[in-house]
Amino acid sequence: MLVLATGGAVHNLREMARDGGPVPSWAKAFDDWLAAALAAGKETAFLDWEMAAPEARRAQPTPEHFLPIFVAYGAAGAHPKATRINQGFTLGSMSMAAYEFAA
Repeated sequence: MLVLATGGAVHNLREMARDGGPVPSWAKAFDDWLAAALAAGKETAFLDWEMAAPEARRAQPTPEHFLPIFVAYGAAGAHPKATRINQGFTLGSMSMAAYEFAA
């Protein structure tokens, strides 16, 4: 079975740089936190991302672009193993991180 969920690990349209540019520290902090929390299996922190992650509401001013990750995570079964399969940013702060979840 394959479940594909799309969204954005960091998705703040108000702060993206249309001409590109360096990754802002707040965007990198959230993206790094997400990768570390998933890799370490910190499910409680991941599920409580709005309180646990640095710059959570700046990285995700509205959650609809982040919520698909929970669908993919849950579809993999109890306590799935997460692997980041893509990493990078575009338009300054827009994370293009992609994850694979396996039981």
